[in-house]
Amino acid sequence: MVEATSPSDAFSEVEEKALSCLAAGTNLVWVVDPKQRNVTVSKSRDRLRVLGQEAELDTAELLPGWRVSLTGVFPA
Repeated sequence: MVEATSPSDAFSEVEEKALSCLAAGTNLVWVVDPKQRNVTVSKSRDRLRVLGQEAELDTAELLPGWRVSLTGVFPA
């Protein structure tokens, strides 16, 4: 699942939605935060990483070979 936050979203609501999806069986959740210029990658409640705009996002386990530089997602 991919969720992009908007200025009116409360972080707690977006986090709750992501955790609900994981609990329902979703394997991977990305929360894209344009304001903070990062992506939170969650595989479970206890396995998450926050990637900054210099990082590279990949989905090796779902789409082998697919990757994107976050520099392109969050242009200067």
